[in-house]
Amino acid sequence: MEKIKNNRLIWLELTILSVLCLAIPIGVRFLEFPKWNNAAYQIEGEKLMATHDAYYFLASAIGVSRNPHEPLGLFVKSISNFFRITPAQLGFFIPAIFCSLLAIPLIFLAKYYKIPEAALPASILGACCPGYLGRSRLGYLDTDFGALSLSVAFFTALTIWLENIIKDDSNSMSPVFLLHSAFVGLIGSIYIWFYPPSKNIVFISLTLICIISLVINKNNKELLKKTLTGVCIIFILSFSPGIGIIGLSFLYAYLKFLKTRVHKSIFYIAIILLVIFVSIKNQIYLIPYSIFHTALELTKILPYISDNNQTTVLLLPNVNQSIRELQNLDLNRTIYRIAINWNVFIVGCISFIYFIVKRPSSFIFLIFLALGMASTYLGNRFTMYGGVAIGMGLGFGISIFFKDLISKTGRWLIQLGISILVLIPIIQITLHFTPSPILPKIYAKTFKELEKIAPENARLWQWWDYGYAAQYFAKRPTFGDGGLHDGRFLYPLALVHISDSPLQASQLIKFITLNQIKEYKTSSKLYQSSPEIWKFYLPDPMNCFSEMGSEKARNFISSLKNKKIHISTIPTQYVIFSWENLKLAYWISYFGTWDITTGQAYPGRIQSVTGNISININLGKLFINNKKIELDGFIVIDKKGKTHEYSWSNGSDIFAILNQMSKEMFLMDSTIYYSNMVQMLLKPPSKISPSFKLIIDHSPWTRVYEVE
Repeated sequence: MEKIKNNRLIWLELTILSVLCLAIPIGVRFLEFPKWNNAAYQIEGEKLMATHDAYYFLASAIGVSRNPHEPLGLFVKSISNFFRITPAQLGFFIPAIFCSLLAIPLIFLAKYYKIPEAALPASILGACCPGYLGRSRLGYLDTDFGALSLSVAFFTALTIWLENIIKDDSNSMSPVFLLHSAFVGLIGSIYIWFYPPSKNIVFISLTLICIISLVINKNNKELLKKTLTGVCIIFILSFSPGIGIIGLSFLYAYLKFLKTRVHKSIFYIAIILLVIFVSIKNQIYLIPYSIFHTALELTKILPYISDNNQTTVLLLPNVNQSIRELQNLDLNRTIYRIAINWNVFIVGCISFIYFIVKRPSSFIFLIFLALGMASTYLGNRFTMYGGVAIGMGLGFGISIFFKDLISKTGRWLIQLGISILVLIPIIQITLHFTPSPILPKIYAKTFKELEKIAPENARLWQWWDYGYAAQYFAKRPTFGDGGLHDGRFLYPLALVHISDSPLQASQLIKFITLNQIKEYKTSSKLYQSSPEIWKFYLPDPMNCFSEMGSEKARNFISSLKNKKIHISTIPTQYVIFSWENLKLAYWISYFGTWDITTGQAYPGRIQSVTGNISININLGKLFINNKKIELDGFIVIDKKGKTHEYSWSNGSDIFAILNQMSKEMFLMDSTIYYSNMVQMLLKPPSKISPSFKLIIDHSPWTRVYEVE
C-alpha cells in the first residue's frame, strides 16, 4: 500500500513538473498575442509572419518552394490537413507552442539522476533565454524549436547511454546494449533529418566520445571496445537509418542467437564495414572541412567568395556580411542573450562545471556552452544553446550540490526560488515586445495580386530578403531568396535594383533568364527532382558571364546600359520595387556596385533622419535640428500619396526623400537616388522607361513592372 502511495506521489510530482516546464515558456510567449490583434498585421484572416524564413516553410507546406519536402514544411502541412487550419494560421503559433519541447528530455534526465526539481529552472532558462526567446515568438516559424529540442534529446540520450556503460560491471556487449545504442542513433537520425546542419554537432559529439574513451579506457580494452562499438552503432543509425536498421538487425541476431557459433571478430568487422560504407555514402569525411569553411564564412573575414567550378573565376560578394542573425555579438550582448545578466551567467556557469565534474558522462553538454559563447563570432542564433547549458547549471548543478545536504522539499523550494528569479526579468523582456511583421500588409497584398495575373511560368525579381514571402503569396518562383542569395544571385539582383539604367536592368534580366533556360535544356537531368515551376530557373545565373571571363563580362554588363541586344522570347519576368528596399539600400548598393574583376564595392550613402526638419524649397536648403544641408534633389510624398520632385544645382551630391504618410525621411547620394529602385518606385507613370511596363501601382509602397 505504501509503495502504491509513493508511486502516486512520484507521478503527481512529475505531472506538476511537466505542466510547469512546458506551460511557462508557452505562456510567456503568449503575453504578446493581444498586440497582434491589429488589422495592419493581418491579410485575409492570416497573421503576417515575423521572419523571412517562416514563408519558406509555409511555401514548402503548400508545395510552391524549391523544396516541397522540407521537414518543417511537411510538419506544418500534416497538422494543417489534420486540423483543417491554413498553414499560415497554424505556422503563426507553432514556434510559441512547441518552444518548450526541450523540457521533455531535461525532465527525463533529471528523473534519471533522481533530482526531478532540477528540470524546472533548466527548462525555463533553456526555453526562455533571450537568444532563443527572440527567435521562437509568435510568427517566428523556423526550425529553432526542433533544432534545440532534438539536440537536447540527443545529448540526453547519449548521456544516459554513457552512464549505463559506466555503471555496467560487465564489459561484454548484449542485445540490450545494442538496442540502447540503436535508440540513441535513431534520435540522431531524426535530429539530422529535421535540421540537416545538425550533422556537424552529431559528428563532433561522437568524435569527442571516441577521443575521451581512448584516453580514459586505454587500460581497459574490453570497455573501450564496447564504447567504440556503441559509438559506431549510433553513428551508422544517425547518418543512414535505413542501412543501419538492416545492418544492425543482423548484428542483433548475432548477439542473440549466433554468438557461440560465429567468431566475434566477424561482429567487429561487420560494424567497421558499415561505418566505412556510411561515411562514403554520406561524405562524412567532408564534415571537418565543412565546419572549418562555415566558421570562416561566418566570421565575415572574407569579403568575397569564388566558385572553383567556374571556367574563369568571378569575384562575387559574400552575403554573410549583411545578414543580421550572422552579425558578430560583443561579449555583453552574448551574456545577455544566454543568461539575461552576468550574475545568472556566472552562477550558472560555475554550477554547470560542477555538474559536469560530478556527472562526467554529461560532459558532451559542454558543446552547448561552447556554441553559446562562440556566438560572438558565429552569430546570434547560437546563443540559444548557451541558455540550455546555464539553465542546466542552475538546475542540475545546484540540485546535485544540495542533494545530500538538505531534504527534497528544501531542494524544491530552492529551485522554485531560482525559477522565479530567472522568470521575472524574462517576463519584463517579453512585455516590451511589439509585433514586427517581416513585410507590410501592402507588400503581401501586392504579391497576392500578382498571383492572379502572372503566368504560371513567370518569375519575380524582388530583393532576395522577400523571396520566400513572394513564393508563398504569389505562388511563383523568384530570383533570389533566403537560400539563393550567394554571390551568383546577389550580384545581378542588386545590379537590377541599383543601376540607374532601366534598359540595363531589363536586358540583364532577359539575358540571364535566356541563358538559364539554355543551360537547363542541355542538362535537364540534373533538375528532374525539382518542382516543375522551378526547373528553368535553377541553373547558375552567372555561368554565361563566367564563360566570357571576368573582364569581358564586366564590359558586357556595362554595355547593356546603351546597347540594345537581341534576346529571344522568354517566360514573363516581373520586377518588384518596394519602399522597404530603402531600409536595405546601403547593402543593395554595396552588392550592386561590386566589381567582379577586383572584388571591390563602391556603395552609395544613405541614412534615415529624424528631428526638427524644415526646408527652403527655393534654395534647396534643408535644416535638420538647425543644421543646414544643401540638397541637389528632393522628393516629397504628401499625405495623399502624391509625389513632388524638386532639383537644384548646389553640387553637394546630397538628395532627400520625405514620406509624409509614414513620417520617414532619408538622405542619400546620387548612386541611390537615381537608382531604379528609387526612381521606378516614385517617378510618375508617364516617365517610366519603355523597357518596363507598369503592372501594379501602389506607389510609394510597391510597384510591379513587367520586363518588356
